[in-house]
Amino acid sequence: MNHLGWTHEGLMLVCYSMGELEKEQYMGKRILYLPDVKIIEKHYLRAYMSAGSPKDDFWYNDVYTECLELAVEYGIRYEVIAAVIATLSPLMPWSKNIYSARKIIEFALANKTALIAFFHGKVGISHLDMLDAITELFSHVQGYNANKAKALFVVLYNDVTFCRGEKVSAFYDNIAYPESDKVTIDIWMIRMGTFFFDLHIKRNPYAKYSEVFRQAIINVAYRLGIQPKQLQAIVWKQAQVIGGAMALIIASIEDDRVIV
Repeated sequence: MNHLGWTHEGLMLVCYSMGELEKEQYMGKRILYLPDVKIIEKHYLRAYMSAGSPKDDFWYNDVYTECLELAVEYGIRYEVIAAVIATLSPLMPWSKNIYSARKIIEFALANKTALIAFFHGKVGISHLDMLDAITELFSHVQGYNANKAKALFVVLYNDVTFCRGEKVSAFYDNIAYPESDKVTIDIWMIRMGTFFFDLHIKRNPYAKYSEVFRQAIINVAYRLGIQPKQLQAIVWKQAQVIGGAMALIIASIEDDRVIV
């Protein structure tokens, strides 16, 4: 039994069921399934308990405070800061999110007039020079270029509606509004809810079923007496810990260095 409450045998079983070949061998055929909401709730509750039942863990409140501080620093609305952070979040490790948001905001504010003229095709703006500057900026920011462009537009036009998409808009709402009752569901929440069944599947097969994972968080949070977004943040952080540990085990299995 490890410190997260799962047995070594259980971890190994999941690891062996990850890749396409392993799934074929273990299950006889490839099956993509949607667990019952009660099963998802069980995994989310176990993740919460393995974190030490931290009812005083208010991660989103800390991020909200950071947005307020950045808003004062840059002289712009805190909602704009939250929208930039949320828009950049897909494929962005949290450890790099604030750094990347700062890069986008500083570039947008320093070149606001020229950028708006460039995007509107105004005469007199060197397209090549501006393209080079944007390309250079994007090379230092992780994630999708489309999201980086949207983050620029959020700052340039003081418009948070560029922050779109089910996951991104929920994340924005959670960051920007302390009383938000939305639930952010990303691939880590789905992995945790399915006990990492799809860790090696790059395109998430459950994306269109995110509502069942969202409902599971709401149900468990209600029983625990905490905000759904508070529980989601706790579970998400535990998913990072467990996912990292499992990735190491999988790498060892693939290198034939683990003896079961």
